[in-house]
Amino acid sequence: EDSVSLIDEGDSGSLIVDEEDSVSLIVDEGESGTLVVDQEDSVSLIVDEAESGSLVVDQEGSVSLIVDEGESGSLVVDQEDSVSLIVDEGKSGSLVVDQEGSVSLIVDQGKSCSLVV
Repeated sequence: EDSVSLIDEGDSGSLIVDEEDSVSLIVDEGESGTLVVDQEDSVSLIVDEAESGSLVVDQEGSVSLIVDEGESGSLVVDQEDSVSLIVDEGKSGSLVVDQEGSVSLIVDQGKSCSLVV
């Protein structure tokens, strides 16, 4: 059965991480903007419309680096074969996901933004 590996509830809201094999879908709708990542083998689609700051996507076969700095704080995704590290520090608080395998589900609802997978 699906098991939640990380739960963070604070002033920002709630964080739920459910992981199976790899990230299949990431959707972020919030004040910071909209981030959509649809990925089968690798990230195939990324959409970021935000006043929060900047989004940088360097992708050869898959996304290697994503950097988002804005009002919500900072988001860094370093990924080789799959997402290896996610760090989010901002008004919503702090989000740190370090994974050896890969995340299949990430949900973050907070003042800064809302992340639903």
